Amino acid sequence: MKQNNNFYLTIFGSILLCFISLFFDFSFSGFLSGILYSQIIEWFVHGWIQHHPFKIFRAYRNNHTYHHKHPSEPLSVQPFSYFLIGSVFLLAPFYNFDGFFTGYFFAYIFINVIHYDLHSKDRFLSDQLWNTKYFKLIEKNHLDHHQGIKQKYTTHSVTNPYLDIIFCKLKVTKLNNWIAKNLKI
Repeated sequence: MKQNNNFYLTIFGSILLCFISLFFDFSFSGFLSGILYSQIIEWFVHGWIQHHPFKIFRAYRNNHTYHHKHPSEPLSVQPFSYFLIGSVFLLAPFYNFDGFFTGYFFAYIFINVIHYDLHSKDRFLSDQLWNTKYFKLIEKNHLDHHQGIKQKYTTHSVTNPYLDIIFCKLKVTKLNNWIAKNLKI
């Protein structure tokens, strides 16, 4: 039940912040940039912090390890406390980019709802949506990730498998592995 409360708190906080950000100046390019940035952050947090042995992120990694051991328990992608701290830190450089916050929080809500639906029997989104090619790809990638099935590319993104493919082609995954192996932090 605690995980469900965390999910609802995360979604409520994200919706509130997304709503508040609508009162700032808005541009479509800023909105799209915020969406892309949120997905990039998701990829790096999942790949670098949740799956590599950095000592400074041990508690965060342990929470994610618990999720892998108990995948039938839906939970938010990030606990609300990490979300707030991370968002303030990661969004500070973009405070003056119109629409960026709205896009970021919109994508964050989407990421959490998708992840919740992937692990829940009671989905938020309709079966029609989950039967589309894109959502079937998301579901397959996430299931492969939890089962440790290797693919041609990493599966660190919940909502954007294309980002996984692009980062693999750019060899970001190799850099990720090198950093995790050589930095003893």
